Amino acid sequence: MKQAKPGEKIADPIAHANRRGTGPYAPVRERDCWGEYAPHYTAVSRFGQVDGVRWYNNCGPTALTNLLVMARRRYPLPGGPDSDQALYARIARYGVRHLIYVNREKGPVRGTSDLRAGTWLRRMFRQLLGIRPAVRFRRASREALLSSLDRGALLYLMLRRHPAYKDHHLVGYGYVVLESASTGQTRTYLKVSDGHNPQTRYLDLEDYRGRLRFYYEITFPDLPA
Repeated sequence: MKQAKPGEKIADPIAHANRRGTGPYAPVRERDCWGEYAPHYTAVSRFGQVDGVRWYNNCGPTALTNLLVMARRRYPLPGGPDSDQALYARIARYGVRHLIYVNREKGPVRGTSDLRAGTWLRRMFRQLLGIRPAVRFRRASREALLSSLDRGALLYLMLRRHPAYKDHHLVGYGYVVLESASTGQTRTYLKVSDGHNPQTRYLDLEDYRGRLRFYYEITFPDLPA
């Protein structure tokens, strides 16, 4: 049987689990109340060049754009630029002006600040969509991540030295728990818009320790479900 690669970006969690463990695996628990609204815009092919500007290490503004587009698809929100590319341009330019995002290809300082991303989230939702979701900075654990998703939250995830994504920001919006019919072992995968692929991908939570330490939980308590 073909083995899963350490740096693989996962399209099929069942096939991945069967390569990593003793299967066969099947879903026993799932959560996804955002999937039908989820865009999968990519940092390079979609937003690598917008408004005549070349954007580098732009996973942060891409993740924010995916989040805001998801919210305005789900809720009847009148605010924001007409096109999603215009929305991205507003987000990215704000990040540059306020030193949250450094648009630089190389060098020790580039990309998006983990610690300031929460401020960016709050301001962009307020300024561009006219809403004030609750944004909480949380320590990552399997239980915390699944609890956030069970309550209908979106996740702004910040990876460090991940085998597939390296240092990277992306959006989590669902999960699937798989169980082996032969051993009873479970494996949990987060459903993500990863900014690299134009379709859904999954994060194996077996790989998160030391690589996903904190995340931002975004909930919309004042909007209809």
